[in-house]
Amino acid sequence: MRIKTYFEEDNTFHRLHTYFKGSPYDNTGRYILYVKFKGAPDGQVCLLDKTTEMEEVIGQCSCVDYHNAAWQYFCDSTRKVIYHQDTHTVGIYDIESKITSTIKLNGIMSNYSGVLDQHFIEIDDDFPLKEQYGMGIYLHAIDGKSKKTITNIEKLLSLHPQGGNIRNSNVLLRLGAEISPDQKKLILFLVSRNGTLVRDYFLCDIDGDNIEFVGRLGCHIMWCPNSKDIISSIAPWMTDLGSLSNYKLDESKHASGLLAMYNIDTKILRVLSEHPIGGGSHQSSSPDGKRIVIDTCNKPDQSIYLFNMDSNEMSEIYRFDKVPLRDDPVLSRSSLRNHAHPAFSRDGKFILINRCTNGVTKICEIELEQ
Repeated sequence: MRIKTYFEEDNTFHRLHTYFKGSPYDNTGRYILYVKFKGAPDGQVCLLDKTTEMEEVIGQCSCVDYHNAAWQYFCDSTRKVIYHQDTHTVGIYDIESKITSTIKLNGIMSNYSGVLDQHFIEIDDDFPLKEQYGMGIYLHAIDGKSKKTITNIEKLLSLHPQGGNIRNSNVLLRLGAEISPDQKKLILFLVSRNGTLVRDYFLCDIDGDNIEFVGRLGCHIMWCPNSKDIISSIAPWMTDLGSLSNYKLDESKHASGLLAMYNIDTKILRVLSEHPIGGGSHQSSSPDGKRIVIDTCNKPDQSIYLFNMDSNEMSEIYRFDKVPLRDDPVLSRSSLRNHAHPAFSRDGKFILINRCTNGVTKICEIELEQ
């Protein structure tokens, strides 16, 4: 197994790929998409040509977040990149023509958008408490020509068994949604802005029809390539224990979490591995659906694990010591030091992670044994 860290000698910029949805690799496997920055909020959206190891800046972003970068994704069926230019403006960069078009949003692009082919998700973000029940989820065409309302918090609470209690608790809520790989389904997120009082999910058709309450599936969920299974990290405090089909979580043993999978047809949530997951817990499925990569933070080390669906085995493929980040007021509050956000390449041969070395975050590539 070979490990390669790009821009190893450059300690000027942080470089990191986006949140764990989708893939930071384009369909050809030639380009890696990421953001580089010295400090929030300004960054540059970049493409790395793996054949030449040359870096190309394709856009500017004034709302860099150390956890989500600039929300940048490849548009899977086209030679385009979509990213936030600023809080309410999305840029669409054409790799071939090198022309950028823009889409103005009332809200923001959801960093959970997932596989982007024809659409992306827009959400209303952080309304005041009295107005938050009108916050909505919208389906946006990537070409910017159409926008459809999927639902809002009021509708989701009406379908939630504890919706009245949630409303009366005056908890601040946040929305998200992820598009299934076959572009037919959405899984909707309803979570607390702070803490874990609410962490619930709903399923619906991509046009917003047939919304149904699913419940607590854990955190950091992600669609599998078959568009039927959803992987997640579960723990007693984040999961509806009644939905588990094959396991009883022991809070004293499994407080940090376990890898699990939910099937949207059987409506069964099952534990895949008894290996405890500490911190991080971001997972990504391989393109063939046979392997799952997941990061875990067991102080003082950080590990990358690979789960084999056929053998049901969890194996550690990489471990590295965490290096403290620079004394930066934003970085010091960031969980970036714990979160590698592993993601597969399109051919399943590589895994890209964010790695902090010498106080600077860099993109690191793990080449898997075939």
